Amino acid sequence: ALTLAEVALREGNIPKAKKIMDMIEPSREKMKLPHAAAYDYLMGELARQAGKKDEAKHIWKELTTSPDDLYRAKARFALTMLQMSSKEITVDKAIDSLEGLRYAWRGDDLEVSINYNLAKVYLDKGGPVKALTLMKLAHSLNPASEQGKQIDPDMRAVFKGLVPADKNNSLNT
Repeated sequence: ALTLAEVALREGNIPKAKKIMDMIEPSREKMKLPHAAAYDYLMGELARQAGKKDEAKHIWKELTTSPDDLYRAKARFALTMLQMSSKEITVDKAIDSLEGLRYAWRGDDLEVSINYNLAKVYLDKGGPVKALTLMKLAHSLNPASEQGKQIDPDMRAVFKGLVPADKNNSLNT
């Protein structure tokens, strides 16, 4: 049921996700740690998508101290991105948080997301070389994934922007 709720949230189907989460809720207190942390994280995501950002922040903030490594990292990542988008934290504070997450979580698409989003933050801050380095790392972790396929053209565009336009320059081809 948690997987179905996550799929519904990835599709942006809030009513379906809410219905599934409501069915799971009576069992929440009996869940073992990984499932309870997953439930809480998804409730935060449901709140965020429903426009209840304060509720999402509250849920994710509590999860950032969870003993569950995966959902502690996911919550910290989601909380940082939400706080940054709503201008509650500075870009430098977001960079600090995301840089810490780079070392806190390794080995799957969450690592790809962390590195890719950190690259975008560096790019917005005016650090294209650092952004390219992180994009390359993120892409190399899972180039065949949907996110990997998205990173490749973004990386090329950033690189093209660094190279002066010159008809004789073979790098622009």
